Amino acid sequence: MIIPYSTNAYYTKIPFVNITLIGIMVAFHIAMINYGSPFFELMVLSKDNIFTGLFSVYFIHGGFFHLFGNTIILWTLGNAVNSRLGNIQYLILFFAIGVISSLFHIVLDGTPAVGASGAVSGIAGFFLMLFPNKKVKCFVFFGFFIRIVQLSSIFLILFWLFLDLFGLFFLKTNIAYIAHISGMITGFVAGYLMLKLGLVEIFRSDRPMFR
Repeated sequence: MIIPYSTNAYYTKIPFVNITLIGIMVAFHIAMINYGSPFFELMVLSKDNIFTGLFSVYFIHGGFFHLFGNTIILWTLGNAVNSRLGNIQYLILFFAIGVISSLFHIVLDGTPAVGASGAVSGIAGFFLMLFPNKKVKCFVFFGFFIRIVQLSSIFLILFWLFLDLFGLFFLKTNIAYIAHISGMITGFVAGYLMLKLGLVEIFRSDRPMFR
């Protein structure tokens, strides 16, 4: 298991929207644990609930580890992306990737889904475009082996993509692999287009994948 927790991507602006999104996800999860949610069925992404689910599914998760996985990646990578894009553009990007990845899931998979994984994968894809050579500090767990390592973002994010592709073709689980993969590709392409349009703040040390 690899758990990222910080990166050396340089940023100066407070990532207000990203922090707020994480806070809302955590608050919804706590509320559902303590009180249940009469709105849960309206927030699930499904063929019967596509219109509300497309915009609300990001705030409900299938358990603590699902929530933790999404929020720790969003914290580690999303803060830098939010800072470079600004709050309004980042908010639009997050939901645009979420909607696109959710639509791919509905069309190609069709099973009900919860969580922000598609949007989070998209933020990872965007990060890969901007910061392919930045280092990401991670906790690595293999049985009783625990170590802190620094991995290049290109290795880490492409490793996640490999796991999703492997899961899609060889595993039978309830994980929304199509949402993950389509989200990451969408975020990567969005990063390229926004770089070309000059919509992203770039520093000399960044060395984006394409410019």
